[in-house]
Amino acid sequence: MARPMIEASRAEAGCAGYDYAFDMLEPGLMRVREWWKDEQALKDHFATPHMAVFLKALRDLKPKSVTIRCHELGPERPMPNA
Repeated sequence: MARPMIEASRAEAGCAGYDYAFDMLEPGLMRVREWWKDEQALKDHFATPHMAVFLKALRDLKPKSVTIRCHELGPERPMPNA
């Protein structure tokens, strides 16, 4: 279910990046990282058919919990002391 979701999301006009990562120290924890051109692109993403398919597949897995948080990032800059 992950691969089709990632591929379809990356193909969306407003998507600048989309990937999943599993936490090495917390088994079962998956993080989703998304970059969207703007708020409207994110809203459009939630209305896509592939999002509906993904959410149904996620519900069918019966996860212990799902927590969704949105963070706004600042501009890219050099890493200090790197």
